[in-house]
Parts: sequence; structure tokens; C-alpha cells
Amino acid sequence: MAEAHKRIEACHMRLMADPENADLHMERAQALREFGNLASNRIAYEQAVHSYTRTIELKPEDPEPRLGRGKDRLHLGQVDAALADFEEAVRLDPGLRNAHVWRGIALNSLGRHAEALDAFDAALEIAGESAELHYNRGRALAKLGRHGEAADSLRRATELDPEGLFNWYMLAAVLHGLDRYGEALDAAERALSLAPNNAGILFLVGDTLNRLGRHDEALGHIDESLRHDPDNLDALTTKGLVLFMLGRHAESLSLSDSLVSEHPDSAKLRLCRAWPLQSLGRHDEALS
Repeated sequence: MAEAHKRIEACHMRLMADPENADLHMERAQALREFGNLASNRIAYEQAVHSYTRTIELKPEDPEPRLGRGKDRLHLGQVDAALADFEEAVRLDPGLRNAHVWRGIALNSLGRHAEALDAFDAALEIAGESAELHYNRGRALAKLGRHGEAADSLRRATELDPEGLFNWYMLAAVLHGLDRYGEALDAAERALSLAPNNAGILFLVGDTLNRLGRHDEALGHIDESLRHDPDNLDALTTKGLVLFMLGRHAESLSLSDSLVSEHPDSAKLRLCRAWPLQSLGRHDEALS
């Protein structure tokens, strides 16, 4: 972080002597983004946007500052403005692979998944495959309901980058949605090996184990997930179901009672509460 700050200061001093130097504005913008990434600093991203804008004014036909400004606008949540930058970068240089990739990322964020898929495919045609591209393609395909194709693309991402946490996690989630629980468990456990304290991955492993009928193991993973994220409603609901499947009906009912009292309008929670009530012989309450 200190090194990025030194670069920012050095660029500032040089720009005082040469304020029309587009390359210096670009260098300052890149240093500001690096600082923003390291410090999660919104002001640094805003200043980077300003520096990129100045670079664009001085070099309007260069797509790179458009691409850089778009990335920082994404960090700031300015997705429409970021997309406009990426599309202009593509117009200026249709062969710029990263412009297509980031255009696809912005389109995915806006829910325009078919267009995002086209952008990722354009990047594939330009520069060949990469783990990043297959991951983003997989996300777009999943959003389009093309889950089998999504799984294939995400599987390829894991082959290209076996240490990519999100590749494995997203693959596991898609396979889970396809009811391919054995494969989903393998992928989820690989993700867990890369991030053993991640609450979301622990829950996914636990839920998948539950679907495979391995309820004791499922409960251990769900409890560990809740230790890291105690308010996760999905994990709490699934824990109640696992307790029921283990025959621990009183515990399941106690948890369900607590959840229903907090979320009285949830039909799913009321159904989960009805199961232990039925098993405990409290049929009238189960039907109410």
C-alpha cells in the first residue's frame, strides 16, 4: 500500500511540471486504482476516474483509459457508466480482449445475460480460453437456465485454474442445482480446501451431504457454517430439516418455532415446522 501511495505522489509531482502528459495521468490513475484495491478506498477510485477522464481528453482514440475508467466505475457501483466505457473501448479496438470481458461482466451485473454471453464468446474468439472467461461464461449460462452448459464451462475453468476458489464454488452450486450431488460435493469440498472457514462453502457442503443422506456429516458442516454466520436463514432452516432427518424431532421443532416466530409469513418455514409436529403426534398443530 505504501508503494502505491508513493507512486501516486510521484505522478502528482511530475504532473505539476507537465500537466498535459496523458501517460502520466494514466499512470496516476493506475496507481490510484491499486491503492483503492488495497485499501477499499472509494475516494481513490473516484480520483482514478478523474485521472482516466483527463487521459481520455488528451488521448481520445486510446481504448485503454476507457477500459480503466470503466473498471473503477464498476468499483463505485456506476454500472451503466462503466458499460458505456467498455462499449466505447470495444468500438475503438474491436480486438481488445479485456474490453469484451469487462463489457460482459458489466452486462451480467445488469441482468443482460444473453448479451454478456456474446461478449465472453467474442473474447474467446479473439484470444482463446482462460479460466476467467469460462467462469464468467458459466455464470451467464447459469443465469440463462442453461445449467448443463454452465457446468461444462465452469469445469473447464477449474481445469485451467485448479486453485481458483470461485471456479469450484460456482461449479458446485450449478451441479447442486442439477441434482448431481456427488459431483457437487466433490467440487464443494475442493472449494472448502481452499477456504476452510468460508460460511457459504461450509453450508453448501452441508446441504449437499444432506441431499446425499449423510445427515450426521451434514449437521457438522452446517453448525460450523453457523459459527461463522449465525444469522444465515438458509443454514438455520436446513439445520432444522437435518435434525428432523436424524430423528431429533424436539430439537428440530424448537429451532423451527424460533424461526417461524421471526418470519411468520414464510410458508417454507411453516412447512418445516409441521414435519416435527406431525412426528411428535401434534397433528392438529401440524395442520394449522
